[in-house]
Amino acid sequence: MTMKRSTAGRSAVDSPGATESRGRTPTGCHLGVLAGPFFDGELPPGEARSFARHLRRCPACRAELRAMHRLSLLLRHEGHPGNWGEEPEEVTAVEPAEVPTARPSPTPSARPSLARGPALGVVGGCME
Repeated sequence: MTMKRSTAGRSAVDSPGATESRGRTPTGCHLGVLAGPFFDGELPPGEARSFARHLRRCPACRAELRAMHRLSLLLRHEGHPGNWGEEPEEVTAVEPAEVPTARPSPTPSARPSLARGPALGVVGGCME
């Protein structure tokens, strides 16, 4: 006789295979997909605690989290365009390209008409 363990009250992190549908990360653990949301603080508190426990025993997820941290540092230091060298007055003085504010409505002949449908059906039926 096989005993089933209850999964009530367990998060996706605690449930083996619960996130299998999300796929595996390049590091190999199916829970590695939670590294980004964990790093960004987007996981619910219970799931964040469970994932933190998982990190203690999973080198693949720790590597994924380190990669997130390195990427964040890189974007923080290299991701900003820096000083463009223009004063605010110069930027606002540029004339915007002329953009139409609204599209013209179709001409009456281009509008679909329900009245034409039956007429075409009758004509089409006569052509057989």
